[in-house]
Amino acid sequence: MLSFAGRGRIGCVADDALALVEQLAAAFAAGNRAVLADNEQGRKFASALNGHVSLAADVLEADVDAVLYAGAKAEEARRELAARDGALVPLILRGENGYNVHRLVVERALSVNTTAAGGNASLMSMTE
Repeated sequence: MLSFAGRGRIGCVADDALALVEQLAAAFAAGNRAVLADNEQGRKFASALNGHVSLAADVLEADVDAVLYAGAKAEEARRELAARDGALVPLILRGENGYNVHRLVVERALSVNTTAAGGNASLMSMTE
């Protein structure tokens, strides 16, 4: 069985409020939590979105699973993320039609080993 789930914590970095709203919509549409900069704008959004947003002194250094970015210093941000220890964190830029929401989810696959039941799948679903 194949299913999809949110990637986790998505950092949102934007030069203006409208771009930030678009990032938040993409992050939430994919089932994620957002991480915003701990500044006046970030605190306003965090207050309005009551618990769906976390704040960080520096989003690019925060514990995030991906970063949505809208700004003039994308290459600098990409280098900063690449220099971090641990898992690689993708920097996702807005495309022609917005953000690619599929980059904000992970696939989960579940398989059942019917060999454990002697190859008979009906034995796996029997109830007492």
